[in-house]
This record gives sequence, structure tokens and C-alpha cells, in this order.
Amino acid sequence: MKKRTVFTHSNGSAAQIVAHGQWQKSRNRRPAMSFRGIKNPRKAYAAAEEALRLGSVKELLTYEKIDGRTSIHINGDAGTEKAVLRAIVIASFELSRPAGLGFLHFDKSTKMTEDEADRFISLPPRCGDVVIEMDYVQGRQCKTVVWKKGPGHYLLNDRLFERDRGSIEPMLEKAKQIATGDSIPQGLSSTGFMFSGESLTMRLKEYGLTRRSENEADWDFRKRVFPDLFEKDPGRALEFLMGASATEWEEMDKMLCSFLLIKSKPGRRELADFAKGFGWDPAETRNRRAAANA
Repeated sequence: MKKRTVFTHSNGSAAQIVAHGQWQKSRNRRPAMSFRGIKNPRKAYAAAEEALRLGSVKELLTYEKIDGRTSIHINGDAGTEKAVLRAIVIASFELSRPAGLGFLHFDKSTKMTEDEADRFISLPPRCGDVVIEMDYVQGRQCKTVVWKKGPGHYLLNDRLFERDRGSIEPMLEKAKQIATGDSIPQGLSSTGFMFSGESLTMRLKEYGLTRRSENEADWDFRKRVFPDLFEKDPGRALEFLMGASATEWEEMDKMLCSFLLIKSKPGRRELADFAKGFGWDPAETRNRRAAANA
């Protein structure tokens, strides 16, 4: 086996760890890489082989929603179980944003290391024990609580998460990628999904705001409810109107919204006119600019 074969695989993935171990063996050397936080190279190699044996990300971590609760199933030994729980912590952190004065502590360049993630995991867990508890972390509204139901079986507090962050699915999908090394922790990931589709419906429902019909477009919904939401929470209302957390706004967005925030009690007509003044969805415009600059 040639060394270049090792680096055809995703960095840190099970396939890369196994390939590197086989290359080491061809040179009469021992494995030398870590995997999912397992520092012992021999154990890391064995864990990577086990991950490949399972065959796919979905077999390593699966989840389903039953009666309003999300069940998480982890397939593997204790080391794999802890690695997946760690991935959930990191994914939750990456996809979370500040709320209220949380922006004062927010640093978009901050990445959560594996050691830091482990501080939010209580092991060894017993059935009924909370194993992950994240409220506000470094200014970010994580709202992630997981407890152990049985061997390899965990439950997530959907109500707490969905109230502030919308659908749980993007976070768990991100956790799958991190657990297998297919995604390297970035510190900051786009949260556009929180302002569209099911997540948008869930989050605005907490303010008593609902779609006129299932066919009402996200932008029409956000624009229509803007005056009502502004009276309850001006900062949050502007985030919904712009379709992104304020930490992701462009400088022009910030300047435009700041004029409304410093104005003394704008009336409903003025707020409605402000929303209607956008001839396009700011979120779509921002996405097109990002794609053009990629």
C-alpha cells in the first residue's frame, strides 16, 4: 500500500484511520492515529474498523420521533457511545446562536474541542440520568438536554430545543458527520434552516404566530408577522425578517436594522412598511452572494 492512498479518504474518517493503520502494518509498524477522541492508537484502529463494519453513518447513529419525543440510538461499544455523544455536543454548539445579551459573549471563531465537549457529558450514565445538559454556552443558546433511556438508547428534550431552535434534525445530521470524521468542527455553521420550513413554523408558534395556510411562503410569513413580533421582541423580530441570526448579517443589514432599533417606538404601519420595503427575501439574497463569492 502506498501512503498517498491514506489521504484519499476524508480527514479523520474511519476509512482513513484503517488505511493508515494498514499502511503502517505494511512497514512493520503499529497504528499511530487517534479516532473519535480515542487516543490509544491500537484502540482507535479497532474502533475505526468497527465503524467500517457497521457500514454507514446511519447505522452508527439513528433517531426517530415518537409521540413528540426524539429517540437516539447509538450502535457500538462504550467508546463509540461516548464519541457520538461528544459529536452531539459539538454539533449543538456549532449550530447555535446567541439570544438577547448573549451576543456580548459570542465569538464566531470559537471552536469546541473534544476535551471541552466532554465537560458537558456525564459518564458513566445510568438509565434515567441526564448525560448531556447544555443551556447557554459561551453566549450561544444551545438548549440541548439528553438523558439515557437504556443501553445505547437516549432521549432528547424536544420541547426545550424546538422552542428556541426549531427542528432537531439538522443538529443530529451534523452530529452524524462529526462522529464519523466526515465533518471537521468549524465553530460556526449557517443557521438559515432555523428561519425556514418546519423550524420557522415551530419557533414563531411560540409567539402565537401561525401561517395563514400550509402554502404560505416562508418570506411572506416572516414579513407579515414582523410588526406583531417586533412589539414583543424587536431584536428577534429583525432576525426573523432578515432570515438569519444577527451574527450572520452583512454590514449593510446591520446598518439598515440599526435605524429601526434606535427609533423611539415605531408604529405598526411604519413597521409593516419597513418589511414591505424589501422587494426580495434578504436570506435568498445573502445566499446568492455567498454562492457567487465561493
